[in-house]
Amino acid sequence: MPGPDKPESTRIAIKFSAPASSGSTNKSSRPLPSSSLGKRPRPSHGLGGHFDSESEDDSHTTGRHERITAFGDKGAELEKSSRGRKHDNDRAKRAPLSIERQPNRDWRSEARARNQRGQRQSTPPGMQRAKAVKAEDAAADAEAKPIKWGLTITKNDSPDNATSDPNEDTSTAKDSIRDAPKADKAKGLGGDDDDEPNTEKAAVMALLGQTTDDRTKTKRVIAQEANKVTEDDAFNKDFRNAPDVSTLEDYEDMPVEDFGAALLRGMGWDGKDKGPKVKQVVRRPNQMGLGAKELKGAEDLGRWNNKTGASSSHKQRPPRLHDYRREEEKRKEKREERHRDSYKGERDRERDRDRDRDDRRSGSYHGSSSRHRSRHDRPLQSAVACSTWSAISMETQMDESRPSTGKYVHRQHGLISSQWARVRASYPVKAHSPASLATLVSFVIQRLRPTVLSVSQGRNDSDPSIPVDSKIPYSAGATHDAHSTAQAWWKSGTAYQIYPASFKDSNGDGLGDIPGILSKVDYIKDLGVDIVWVSPMFESPQIDMGYDISNYENVHAPYGTLDDMKALIDACHVRGMKLILDLVINHTSDQHAWFKESRSSKDNPKRDWYIWKPARYADDGTRLPPTNWRSYFSGSTWDWDEHTQEYYLHLFARQMPDINWENEDARRAVYDSSMKFWLDMGVDGFRIDCVNMYSKHQLYKDAPIVNPKVYEQPGWSEYANGPRMHEFLREMNEKVLNNYDTMTVGELPHTPDPNHVLKYVGSNDKQMSMVFQFDIVDIGQGTSYKYRLREWKLPVLKATVAKWQQFIEGTDGWTTAFCENHDQGRSVTRFASEAPEHRVHSAKLLALLFSSLTGTLFIYQGQEIGMINVPPEWSIDVDYKDIESVSYYHSACQIARETLDDPAEIEKEIEYVGRSIRVLGRDNARTPMQWDDSNRSAGFTDAPEKAWMRTHDLYPEINVAKQQAEPDSPLNFWKSMLVFRKKHADLFVYGNFRVFDMDNESTFVFAKTTAPASESAAIAGKTAVVVLNFTSTEQVIDLPSAEDVGTLKFEVGNYTDVAAVEEEQTSAGRQRKFRPWEGRLYMSV
Repeated sequence: MPGPDKPESTRIAIKFSAPASSGSTNKSSRPLPSSSLGKRPRPSHGLGGHFDSESEDDSHTTGRHERITAFGDKGAELEKSSRGRKHDNDRAKRAPLSIERQPNRDWRSEARARNQRGQRQSTPPGMQRAKAVKAEDAAADAEAKPIKWGLTITKNDSPDNATSDPNEDTSTAKDSIRDAPKADKAKGLGGDDDDEPNTEKAAVMALLGQTTDDRTKTKRVIAQEANKVTEDDAFNKDFRNAPDVSTLEDYEDMPVEDFGAALLRGMGWDGKDKGPKVKQVVRRPNQMGLGAKELKGAEDLGRWNNKTGASSSHKQRPPRLHDYRREEEKRKEKREERHRDSYKGERDRERDRDRDRDDRRSGSYHGSSSRHRSRHDRPLQSAVACSTWSAISMETQMDESRPSTGKYVHRQHGLISSQWARVRASYPVKAHSPASLATLVSFVIQRLRPTVLSVSQGRNDSDPSIPVDSKIPYSAGATHDAHSTAQAWWKSGTAYQIYPASFKDSNGDGLGDIPGILSKVDYIKDLGVDIVWVSPMFESPQIDMGYDISNYENVHAPYGTLDDMKALIDACHVRGMKLILDLVINHTSDQHAWFKESRSSKDNPKRDWYIWKPARYADDGTRLPPTNWRSYFSGSTWDWDEHTQEYYLHLFARQMPDINWENEDARRAVYDSSMKFWLDMGVDGFRIDCVNMYSKHQLYKDAPIVNPKVYEQPGWSEYANGPRMHEFLREMNEKVLNNYDTMTVGELPHTPDPNHVLKYVGSNDKQMSMVFQFDIVDIGQGTSYKYRLREWKLPVLKATVAKWQQFIEGTDGWTTAFCENHDQGRSVTRFASEAPEHRVHSAKLLALLFSSLTGTLFIYQGQEIGMINVPPEWSIDVDYKDIESVSYYHSACQIARETLDDPAEIEKEIEYVGRSIRVLGRDNARTPMQWDDSNRSAGFTDAPEKAWMRTHDLYPEINVAKQQAEPDSPLNFWKSMLVFRKKHADLFVYGNFRVFDMDNESTFVFAKTTAPASESAAIAGKTAVVVLNFTSTEQVIDLPSAEDVGTLKFEVGNYTDVAAVEEEQTSAGRQRKFRPWEGRLYMSV
C-alpha cells in the first residue's frame, strides 16, 4: 500500500494481445496444481492470488487446498475444515477425487538447496529479529488491505515535480495517457494518425520513461511500489492459511483398496469393472440321476446339502488366488493337449497322404482322403480279423474244459478289430497284396494270440495295447520303432545335409534362407535323397554360424519364419522325404534368455543352469581360470564375469556358454524348448551336436600338459564321455524321443573305442540311432591341434573304413557312411585329386566308395557335383569367415613370434599353419552352392555384391546346371549310384565288409557280402566287389579269387568307356588295368 508521503498511484493492467480500456483490470482466477496425497500443494504466486492470463481462454477455476483423509463409496473424503471452507453436505455433490500423476522431483536436491540457503544467512541475530518484526507488521497490513495487482504509474521524483499536488495524480495520469499519441507524434516517436487514445503505447512509453504530458510538463514513469507486500510475505501468508499436509500416519490409516482406487482414477479409470465377466454357473434342469430329488428354493452352488433358509455360521468364502491359478493350469493343460492332438492329427494326415500316394502308384485303389481309405480298409480289416480268428479258434475249441466260445465271438472280433486299427495306424501297409496280407495276418496272430485266449477263457485282462517294441516284418512295408527293428526307414535312407546360409538365397540379401531351400526341394528329391538334414536355422547372433542359439523356438530372421519351416517340412513329407534338424544343446548363445538370467546374480533361480566356478589364484596373486582347458576356438574355456565375480564354462566361443546338464530343471527346459517344440511341428529327428559332452567330470581337474609352451591344454579327457552321459541320453529318449517315430545321429568325437561306441548306438539301450565317427574325416589332422596337417597313406584310410564297417557285425548297433560335412574340407581335395584332369574321376570314385558302404549314407551339399577346396590364393584374413580357423591362425602366428627367434623359422611356421587351414579349414565347405554360371555368385543369389561369402573361382566349370546336361558328370553318377544302392540294399546297406590287400598303398579293394563274416561269400550268399585306384598313375590289380567271392560280373565304373575296356580285359583272367582314379564295381553271378 502507498506510504503517507507518496501520492496515490494509478494501476493499469497490460495485455499486449488486444487494446484494453484505461483503468480496466482483467482479473481471472489462477489454477493451482492438483494436490497429491502426502505432498504440500504449491502456493499461489507471492504477489497475489490472481493473475492476468495471456491466453484467449481466461475461464480458470480457483485452486483450493484439500486434505484427503479416506476414500468412501463416492470417492475421496476430505477433512472437515474448522475455517468453514468445506461442509459435509458439499461432499456428496462433488465427483470422486483422484490422485493425479505427478512429475518426478528430486527431493534430496531440494532439501540440500534449502539447507544451503539457510546456512548463507549471516545477518546478526538482532537485525534478523528486527526484520522479522517488520515482516510481521507488513503481513498484518497486507491482511488488513487487499493486495494490489498490476503496474502503478507514479510521478517522477524530479525537481520539477517536487511541488506537485498528490491529489492530481490520477487525473493527470489519465490525461497523459489520453494525450500520449499526440505527444509521441510531435516528438517523432511514431503512432497512429488518428487522435484516439492508445493506452498500450502510453504504457510502453511509460515503461521507457519517454511519456510526456505537454500541458503539465510532467514526466510519468512506472515505478515499483516500495516496501509493499513482498513475495516472501505472500508465501508466508499462503503457507499459514494452507491446510496441514498428510503424514505417514495418514497413509497407514487409509485402506489399500481406497488408495489404489484413487491412483486408478488419476490414471483415467472411470470406476467401471474391467476384464472378462465371471461365468455364472447354473444347474441345468432335468439332468439329475435316478432317485435324485429336486432341490426346492434357491440353490447355493458350491456348497452341498445347504437348505434354503438354514442358518449357517460358515460363510462362503470368495475365490482366492490359488483357485484362479489352479483353474488356469487346468486350462493350460487342455490347450497343450489340443495342441499335441492337432500336430498328431497333422502327422497322421501326412502319413495317410503317403499311403494314398503309394497305393495309387501300385494301382490298388483310387482316392486320397482318409474317408475313402477307411472304406477301402474295411474288407482287409475283416479279412485280417477273420483269418486271425480262424487260426486261433482251433486252440480255443480243442480244450473242452473251457467255456463255449460262441458268446465270445462278437467280443473277440471286436477286440481283433480294435487291435487291427492300432496296427493299421502305426504300421501303414504300402500295398494290399496277398503277400502283405499274409504277413500281417501272421503278425496279428503272433501278437494277439494271448489276448484272444484270455477272452475265450472269460478273463478281464483282455485289452492290452500293442507294445512299443513290437516288430512287424519289414516286407509288409511298415514303419516301426527306431530302436527295435532290424530295418528302419533311417537305415536304408540317404541323407542330404544343407547349410542354410550357403545353399540358396531367395530374396537377394546375399544370405541363403528357408524359401531358397524350399525352391530346391525337387532337385533334392530327384537326386535320390530320402532324408533332408538342415543345419542350424534357429534364432542366433551368428557368432558360430547358428550354433550359438538364442531362441530354440524361432527361426533366424534372415533365414525366414516358422511358417517357412512348416512349409519346408510339409514339402519334404509330400515328396516322401523326412526332415531332421540340428540339435545344439551342449551350449546356448550368451544372448539366450536363460543365460541372461543366470548371469544377472548369484541367487537367480537359473544361476545353476550354466556352469559357474570361482577363480583360482597363483602364488603371486594372479587370477587364474578354474582349469587349464583349451577352447576349440583357441584360448581358455573359461570367461570371467565381472558382474558376479565368477567364471563360466564355454567349450567353444566365449559367447557360447555350456549348459549345466546336472541341473534337472535345465534338462527339462531343453527337452521342451528344443525337441518337443519341433517334433510336434513334424520334424522327423535330429543330428545331435557334441552329443558326448553334456556330462563333465565334476572334479574339474586340469588337463594333461601336451604343450608346455602355453597354459591352455586340450581337455577333452575331462569333459567328453562323462560319468552321467549315458544316463542323460536314456532320459532324453524316455522323456521325448520314444514318443515319436524319429531318428537321431550323434556327433561323437574323442571316442575311438568301438565297444564304447556300441553303448551309444545299441538298439536295446535306446540312446541314439547312430553316430558320426570322425576317424575318416580326422585323417591328416594333428593329434593335439586340428590345424597341424600331417601326411597319410592309403592303408590308414582302409583300416579306418574297415574298423567302423565291421564293428556293428553281429551286434544291434548301426553306423554311418560319410566323408564331408560343414566342418571339414572337401573330400576331392583331401582324399583324391583336385587336378583338372582328375577332378571328375576323383569325385565319381569317392561316390562309388561311399555308396557301397554299410550304414546310413550322408551327402553334404556340393559333394554331388564334386566341389573342391577354396583356391590357395584366398587370404585367411580377408576371405575366410570361420571363427575357429581364423582364431587359430592368429593365435598360432602370435605364439610363433613369441617363442621362435629365427625369422625364417617364424615365417615357415606361419606358412605351415596357413597351408593346414587351406586343406582342413571349415570355410572350404561353406562357400555358396554353385548352381549355374549366370553370375559371379554361381546363381546362389541375384545380388552377387551382397553375398555373405565369396564364391569359388571355378564355378563356371563346377555347377549343377552344367552337370545336369552332362550324362557322365559326377551329379548324374551320384544319382545312378543311389538307385543302385537301394536296388541292392541287402548288400550295400546291410552287407558285411571284407577288405583285401590291406597294406597296398595304391589300391583299395573290398567286398560286400550278405553272408556272415565267418562263412565264405561264394557259398553262403551274394557278393559285390569294389576296386579303386587311389593314384594318378595306371595300376594293375588282381581281382579276388572265385573261391573267395565267386564268379564276378562287371556292373558299374566311373569312366565313360569302362564297359568296353572291361570286355577287352576279360581275356586276361583276374588281372585288370586301372587308369588314374578309376573305380569299378563287380557282383557275383
